[in-house]
Amino acid sequence: MVIIPGVEYQVSLKATRRLHEDTPATVDTTIEIVTQAGSEVIVGNTFTRDNTVWNLSEETMVIPASNTEANVRLQFSTTNTTTIGMIIDDLSVVRVNPLGAGVLASADAIATVGIIDSTVTAPQVLISSPFTTNAESFVVDLLFNESISGFELSDLQVLKGTASNLIASPSPAVNSYQVTITPDASPIENSNVIITLPAASVEAVGNAEANTAASATTIYDVIKPTVSITPEGFNTLSPQTFTINFSESVAVLTLAEITATNASLSNFNKIDNSTYSITLDPLDTLVENEQITLALIADVVFDAAGNLNAAASITSTFDQTIPVISIVGDDVVYSIQGASYIDLGANATDSIDANIANKLVTVNSVDINVIADYSVTYDVTDAAGNSAVQKTRTVKIVIDPIVTIKNYADDQASPEPVIFDFELAGVTGVTAANLADVNAAIEALVSGDVD
Repeated sequence: MVIIPGVEYQVSLKATRRLHEDTPATVDTTIEIVTQAGSEVIVGNTFTRDNTVWNLSEETMVIPASNTEANVRLQFSTTNTTTIGMIIDDLSVVRVNPLGAGVLASADAIATVGIIDSTVTAPQVLISSPFTTNAESFVVDLLFNESISGFELSDLQVLKGTASNLIASPSPAVNSYQVTITPDASPIENSNVIITLPAASVEAVGNAEANTAASATTIYDVIKPTVSITPEGFNTLSPQTFTINFSESVAVLTLAEITATNASLSNFNKIDNSTYSITLDPLDTLVENEQITLALIADVVFDAAGNLNAAASITSTFDQTIPVISIVGDDVVYSIQGASYIDLGANATDSIDANIANKLVTVNSVDINVIADYSVTYDVTDAAGNSAVQKTRTVKIVIDPIVTIKNYADDQASPEPVIFDFELAGVTGVTAANLADVNAAIEALVSGDVD
């Protein structure tokens, strides 16, 4: 396994043994995490198994943050000579210490678990590279499971980078090499630098069997984490909860890196690796339009690649004045049944919140196919939480005037002239063609005597 020194890990697995029939009913077995090179024990656990059943109960152990080794391996031993093998299931290596704790911990410290297939006779290699980095160059380790020959720098393939300085790892490491990787200049944010050793690049010493392929990926990240702080306003002098949102996971923010003016700070909490909350209690002496400021100092937390944060601040205004909504056009409008209705909307203004227009909420329930009166409502709430007085437009869906005139004329039994007034004012969706049709219909009602 490849882990990060200075980070605490919990190792869990389920294990049993393949035993000879002469093995005693119970046997103690020890599982240890040891250094790859010198087999020095970092942590171990001894458990007892009942030889009469297949027992796969879970065992756990903790690699402490005081560990300084990156390349480690699992080692099994038993005092009974009839144990002929081990069966391992559900192996996991989980980082458990708080974000940023430990000398070399980062925001997303992980373990790389290398599995060597004992049924494969060809040389196998575990390539371990940083999960992510912002360094101009970084070192990659290549650990073979047996002695090899013919390994040269030209054997390595690097996507979005170049390899240099291939050396054998310092003693006491065995079958291990190091190479320096330099990412391409000006890479895209979070670009993947992939290091690959193709199959048949090297040979095993002794039988000349060629290696299997292997690769590793490092995320190259040179962008500072950015920060946003909300809300932008408040409307009461009681304590307010503010949220600090980073653009990515960071390690680790504390109250010491946050400052405030015209307010006291308390109840600082971590929500997740990129989100924090804090309570600001404004001074009781604040008056309307007076401000408090919450600020995060630059270069106090870093992302997984080591990029330090940019500074951020928010000025929040004590605001108890409600926004104002004004309807565009008439408060009452008419629209012909079946014709498209396009609402003219409304405007919202606020003395503090410059973004108030984008917060306007319109509810339009108009059904153009059904004759009825409908309401279109407009609401808005500013950044401080003040809600405007709701405004409403009434939309009356009416029958087409031409149909009305035709029906009315058809119903007249008297030969006497019929005089009536008809007005199109306030009816939306009326075109010049509509007016021409209406006039033609009116003229057809009574020949020569139309008022």
